[in-house]
Amino acid sequence: MQGKSVEEAVRYARHAEKLGARALISLPPAKADAAAQVAYYHEIGKATALPLFVQAVGNMSVETVLEMYRRTPTLRYIKDEAGQPLLRMAALREGTGGELKIFTGAHGRTLIDEMIRGLVGEHAGRRLSRTCTPRPGTCGRRASAGKFRPKCSARASF
Repeated sequence: MQGKSVEEAVRYARHAEKLGARALISLPPAKADAAAQVAYYHEIGKATALPLFVQAVGNMSVETVLEMYRRTPTLRYIKDEAGQPLLRMAALREGTGGELKIFTGAHGRTLIDEMIRGLVGEHAGRRLSRTCTPRPGTCGRRASAGKFRPKCSARASF
């Protein structure tokens, strides 16, 4: 989940918890500096008791992620897509005493090496998985011309 503001992200997080979500994953706000990223995740993390994933993208540094981890008790996972995740794993594990669970979004390119270094999960991307929820009544049905209906209903619940 991602909000245009921290208030919107907190509202989404609370809504997800109310609906029975078991964890949250959130992209950082666009064009935010490190301090703003830390504050953003801290506010989301204190809004619910759900385990939180930081989705590290762009130039989010290991130091920024470690500061988020120290300030946000519910931050337990990272989906690391910033820089070269394989080269960042040791610093993330060492800086959190092995407590931060690492997923990557490298689409399997370095999966074996990541597993050797302690990876707990891999997000394969849109090519291999589908992450949207079909609208009720459309799951598995085909539209005309034999194509699956690609509609998602996640936003409709807000």
